[in-house]
Amino acid sequence: MNRRICFSPLGWLPHETTCYDEYDPIDNSFIYRNADETDTLPYIGDFAIYHGGGYTIVLGPKQSLVESYLTKLQNYSWIDGQTRAVFFESNTFNANTRLFTHLKIVFEISEYGSIMMKAVAESLNLYPYVTSMDYIVLVCQFIFILVVIVRLVFCIIHIFKTRRTCIRNLSSWITSIDVFLGISAIVFYILRVDTTIKTIDDIIESRRMYSKFLLKYMR
Repeated sequence: MNRRICFSPLGWLPHETTCYDEYDPIDNSFIYRNADETDTLPYIGDFAIYHGGGYTIVLGPKQSLVESYLTKLQNYSWIDGQTRAVFFESNTFNANTRLFTHLKIVFEISEYGSIMMKAVAESLNLYPYVTSMDYIVLVCQFIFILVVIVRLVFCIIHIFKTRRTCIRNLSSWITSIDVFLGISAIVFYILRVDTTIKTIDDIIESRRMYSKFLLKYMR
């Protein structure tokens, strides 16, 4: 909440909604949001375990805008004596290596006022097929899919031929489980590729704004 506009020396007054601007990032930064809204995972720190909820603000994309936001947050005491941790997260993309890097800097504040900083950088290659070796892997994946389909067809034919006797046959169970695991691997890989494509689209459409691609990719 913008304290310069909403402050009143008259004491407690009825809640005034006109002082809140839903399109102002500074006003939104003083509203608590739970883990579902922030879309973040819990963090195990040195002093405590921090859940995904908290007060957030997107800094950027211009440097002048970042400086303006930081000045306002400092003037409004966004970080005060009740603050126990501050998380700074940023995404970068290296076009040469096709690597997305997620940088997280954590400032933990103890009850006695000491501050501990920890920085974690994780890089991911969201593009599955970039080098020539990747395309060799792609060919092997197609061969694996073809083999699974052929084995599935033979397994179905075997079941229809043997009928109830296949239930008492151990080799039939092993073959069925093997085919099931192969199909599961294919399905999960397709879901992974689909999630990767949506994540890359989200990063592109965000127009240099922060995107929680690491969390989405891990899911």
